[in-house]
Amino acid sequence: HAERAKELEASLSTSQLSDSEQEYLEEYKACLEEDGEISAKERRLLNRLREKLCITEERANELEKLVK
Repeated sequence: HAERAKELEASLSTSQLSDSEQEYLEEYKACLEEDGEISAKERRLLNRLREKLCITEERANELEKLVK
């Protein structure tokens, strides 16, 4: 039940994200899918995307925690 609760919590929180936050999170997930880690190159790409989408570093960290 704890796992299902986490899934529900994650789906609820992602449904309340802005389009920009959703886009960042999708890109973050795509980077993670390759090898389960974020490489330095992927981090630079994510940082550029984050800046383009006007997302703060703190907010990006919060978004990334939704995935883990």
